[in-house]
Amino acid sequence: MIKDRIQHYYRTERISSVVFSGVGVVSSCLGLLYYLIQQSELSLGLMLGLCIVGSYQIIVGLIRLIRSRDRFKKSIEDVDAQSSYIRDIELPRIIKKEQLIKQMRYIEISFLVVSVTLMSFFLLKPNNHHMMGTLIGLCFHAGFLLSFDLFSQFRIQEYIHQLQKYLNL
Repeated sequence: MIKDRIQHYYRTERISSVVFSGVGVVSSCLGLLYYLIQQSELSLGLMLGLCIVGSYQIIVGLIRLIRSRDRFKKSIEDVDAQSSYIRDIELPRIIKKEQLIKQMRYIEISFLVVSVTLMSFFLLKPNNHHMMGTLIGLCFHAGFLLSFDLFSQFRIQEYIHQLQKYLNL
């Protein structure tokens, strides 16, 4: 039973890592393509916002993908060997990860509010098209990251519950 839950968690972790990186690749490519087609200040700003955060997403997604394989193997081996990896390392790591996601959620919400506020300010100033494009790109990514973190937090809470049930905590 617990092996199925561990396998399910890490399978969705790998899938979400690939999606995370994929969205970074697509947004970076679309930003660059839009800039190459339009050659305007707005498209330059949009490209900067999409490419910078898209590059971050690609790197983080790939790192998560690589790490999840090893952690999955260790967790499954722990269940088979009845050792203390899950109790001593996996559960505290996942709880810490949940707390980090909560902090990131607050940062992303703040970033969304600041981006929308600055965009409304730059609507009044017609000569800042590159800043407006950058804010649009960053706002898009902040919204995506927020929704992605909410989904991740749901998965982590479910996984924590299953681990605690397995450990009788």
